[in-house]
Amino acid sequence: MDDNQKIYDEMVEKSPSGYQYIYSKETLRMLDKVVPKNVKILDVGCGTGHIAGNLKDREWYGVDISPLSIEKAKQYYKRAKVGDITRNIPFSDNSFDVVFALGIFHHIPDKMRKALKEIRRVLKKNGILIIIDHNNKNLEIKKAHEGILKIVPCKNERTISKEYLMNLLTEERFQSTEAIKYITIRGDQQSLTPPIWRKIYKCPFLFLLGLISSQSTDFMIKATKNE
Repeated sequence: MDDNQKIYDEMVEKSPSGYQYIYSKETLRMLDKVVPKNVKILDVGCGTGHIAGNLKDREWYGVDISPLSIEKAKQYYKRAKVGDITRNIPFSDNSFDVVFALGIFHHIPDKMRKALKEIRRVLKKNGILIIIDHNNKNLEIKKAHEGILKIVPCKNERTISKEYLMNLLTEERFQSTEAIKYITIRGDQQSLTPPIWRKIYKCPFLFLLGLISSQSTDFMIKATKNE
């Protein structure tokens, strides 16, 4: 069993509500504006389905490495499958208008290129990729993922820069890449997450770093697949 799969299965199993990465209402409103209605969306790393449960009028599909997450997510998705996006996304070529990759790439920093190749494969021509991930220029986020203060559970996690990811997207033939300013999500993430993640927001030192840092905790990128 993959280490990340084991960790997230345990999170879902131990948390009363199941592990959920809870995005703020402001973030959901922003995504609602960016993503057209009545499109076919694949949510990679969908977890237990919080995004699909809050953005209506779209046809949702999901994939996640955690079987327990997928069991809980099925209520929100037309179809949800267990799969590793760094190896093979279990859907056909040119299937989706939009792919969401929300909070995924810091889990797979050494396998991002393979994941992008798979995402590009399942996107239709002119399809849209929406990425949200942690901002490595925010001191609070950086210290939570690195060094002696590291408190995130996955061994290989590390933050990535927006600039590096945008360059990688260009190399993998995504075009019209656009960086969108993003805001902190700290406020709404606590309610349904397991204790390990709540420590991030209760640690006084990390909280102080967050106040000192002028950088948002996350960034958002919108990219387009063109042939």
